[in-house]
Amino acid sequence: MKKSSLTPVKKLLSMLAVFTLISAGVAGSAYAICPVCTIAVGGILGLGEWLGVDPLLIGIWLGALTLSLASWTARWMHKKGVKNSLWYLLVFVIYYAMTFAVYFLPKVPFGHAGGPQNVFCGIDKLMLGIIVGSLGLWIGDRLYSWTKRKNDGRPWFPFQKVVMPIGVLLILTGIFATIVYC
Repeated sequence: MKKSSLTPVKKLLSMLAVFTLISAGVAGSAYAICPVCTIAVGGILGLGEWLGVDPLLIGIWLGALTLSLASWTARWMHKKGVKNSLWYLLVFVIYYAMTFAVYFLPKVPFGHAGGPQNVFCGIDKLMLGIIVGSLGLWIGDRLYSWTKRKNDGRPWFPFQKVVMPIGVLLILTGIFATIVYC
């Protein structure tokens, strides 16, 4: 039998891409955090891993993708009549558990086991990136909601709902790229 040439990270990204497409088909018009953001994040994830980008930077976009997919699912559940907030919490826990399951794949180093190049300020780079990316996307979405509320329910410019969350992620990526590579 031929052995797969995909690394564990490539396998995970492939699974996430398939899951994203399935979720997009099921979610329909459930725009908790816009689908364009999710697709952009998924594309950047695959491109970054292929180019050999630092795990911290990939983690930022992986965290944003995870939050976006969990938000989509929660919104879809709400539209289908699920009103119990514990179910929404369970959705987020499941999505983040699936994301952190990458550490159970063979040959995926975690923290200090991967050597000093796999740790940033004593925290595993991928995990730190996931946390930063999730918070960044959430802050970008909240910032969009706040600016829209201040402008009588209208965005300031076209595609602001896309630009603000992605902009926050790009700024965070730039900051951490400067720290990691300089």
